[in-house]
Amino acid sequence: MGDVKNFLYAWCGKKKVTPNYEIRTAGNKNRQKFSCEVRVDGYNYIGMGNSTSKKDAQSNAARDFVNYLVRTGDVKSEEVPAFVVGEGDGPPVPAGGGFVGPSGGPLPPHIALKSEGNERPMGGPGSSGYGGASWDRGANLKEYYNKREEMENEATLESEEVDLNAGLHGNWTLDNAKARLNQFFQTEKTQGEYKYTQVGPDHNRSFIAEMTLYVKKLGRRIVAREHGSNKKLAAQSCALSLVRQLYHLNVIEAYSGQTKKKAGELIEPYTVNLNEDVEIGRA
Repeated sequence: MGDVKNFLYAWCGKKKVTPNYEIRTAGNKNRQKFSCEVRVDGYNYIGMGNSTSKKDAQSNAARDFVNYLVRTGDVKSEEVPAFVVGEGDGPPVPAGGGFVGPSGGPLPPHIALKSEGNERPMGGPGSSGYGGASWDRGANLKEYYNKREEMENEATLESEEVDLNAGLHGNWTLDNAKARLNQFFQTEKTQGEYKYTQVGPDHNRSFIAEMTLYVKKLGRRIVAREHGSNKKLAAQSCALSLVRQLYHLNVIEAYSGQTKKKAGELIEPYTVNLNEDVEIGRA
């Protein structure tokens, strides 16, 4: 994801300006999320991005700003680097060769079995060496990776659903953009297909969804290429990118419905006691 950030720095260097990044933190310390804004002197647009890491939040903000430059014609779409996701590794391996469990994650199988059994070594093939608990390397590691992936996906899904910049893009979000894109297809009597690419190893895989859309009103194509932890989220993110581009190009309207509120934005009704003078004044 760092390529697009370097691309923006290089582009700004040619213009003799510097992109300025500002990062804000949200969420608790166990599920921290970061929101980033990037500004460039001479441009009113603010690129915004959010993620579970500062680096990715900056890259998402840089990509948002670069997409704006594509829409304004300052940058050609073919010049923009493709979305690159670094392949993750397995659990870290210390000098002793054992696994170290991720913070808050499941214990690796051989350590979990050690805590369950006694310390009496058990010989023989297929034995874990700890008490009477046996460790089938293939089965136990598979279960460990599945649990670890499940927890990481849950955290990723939560972070991907956070959208702190919808107001700048006509209030189009992951929840409503795909339906609006389908409506656009029906109105224009056209059709688009998502092209999926799997990235990362099997135990930590994710997907990139890409779509090219021809806009008759503009006589040009727009392209979206977005990443998600699964195909559904990748497609939703891709649709959101297309809809926001259509909004900024004045092809579609802003979302007029009611957007979903976050838990922290909801306020329960409460009773207010008014002073007698205030009540007399109202009368």
